Amino acid sequence: MSNLIKPTIPGLSPSKRAWLRFKRNRLGYWSLVIFCILVGISLMAEVVSNDRPWLVRYQGQMYFPMFNLDSSVDRLLSSLNRYLH
Repeated sequence: MSNLIKPTIPGLSPSKRAWLRFKRNRLGYWSLVIFCILVGISLMAEVVSNDRPWLVRYQGQMYFPMFNLDSSVDRLLSSLNRYLH
C-alpha cells in the first residue's frame, strides 16, 4: 500500500513532479529517447542523402565535393569581387 501513495516532495514544481513521474515509466522514457534520436536523424537527412558525394578519390588525390562551392556560386562571387574592386 505504501508503494501506491507517495508523498509529494515540497518545493518541486508541478512540471518537475510530472517529469519525475514520467521518468519512472521506463517504456515511455526510452520511447521518448528513441523518438528524439530519430527526429535528429531526420533533420540530417538532406546532408546524408543528397546527390553530392562526401569524399572522392581521383588519380591519387582526395577531394571533398560536398564542402566545395558550386561553380555557379564561384562565378557569382568572382563577378561581385570584380564589381566591388
